[in-house]
Amino acid sequence: KETLHLESIYENNPDYARTTFYRSFDLLSSPTIIDFLNGKYPDEFSPHISKICCLIIGYIWLIIQYIVIRKDDLQNQVPIIRLLLEYIDRKKQYWNETEMHDTLIYIIGFICTLANETMSVPSMIEAKCSDYILKWISMEDLELEFQRLSLHILHNIARHEKGVDALNSSNCINILKGFQQRVIKPNQDNNDALFAEIQLVYCMTLSLVSEPRENQEDLNSLRKILDQLMQAAVDCGQSVNNKSNGFHVSEPIVVLTKLCIHDDILKYVLTESSVENLKAKSR
Repeated sequence: KETLHLESIYENNPDYARTTFYRSFDLLSSPTIIDFLNGKYPDEFSPHISKICCLIIGYIWLIIQYIVIRKDDLQNQVPIIRLLLEYIDRKKQYWNETEMHDTLIYIIGFICTLANETMSVPSMIEAKCSDYILKWISMEDLELEFQRLSLHILHNIARHEKGVDALNSSNCINILKGFQQRVIKPNQDNNDALFAEIQLVYCMTLSLVSEPRENQEDLNSLRKILDQLMQAAVDCGQSVNNKSNGFHVSEPIVVLTKLCIHDDILKYVLTESSVENLKAKSR
């Protein structure tokens, strides 16, 4: 039997991939899925429709790797993206229930992937993505995994100029600093990988939404972050596609550039940072 490899089909037929991308979004915007997201189905039906919804999202998630998102490509998808965000917001208190957790983490991961496409950020803002994310990271009773994903979305939005404007008009810096006091500082000595990632993405996001001179963290508190940023830049730069662990090489470099306006940080990065495999490898 021949095996159908969708990845190779999409990779070799970008026009077909783009057509399938939009048709999959049409399915996601069907009356059945919209009614499900609006909570109009009885509880006994919802798990089944949830699986269908996640299956459609999975196809879009796969295809997005093989197409280039251009300006306004997601403009017509704003209503369904907003509905997905509303669904997450309405169901977030059920995060620890197994079936709901699986659905929520799938949808929020999908939102993160869409926001990772820089050209999609204006549409994500129109869908009120930035408003929801700032609301979520302001809450004290959300699970860390939920907040981790929310921070990644916030960072993706902050990579776009319009994203920075939207975030700063919504008090983003103060919300981030509140998150730091509530979540990061009490766990700054925690070596768990989850906390390390949260601290890194927090620092990257704050650097993007604030002016370099305003972002004056103490060097001692930044050493670990600077090492992580340097390591991320090296790992990305040595990969075939300039990506590693979800980051493109430009992302840590942009943050390092903003931080290195401070002389003590620049000195640390140039002379003291402990980074593995700093010597460039031949590809």
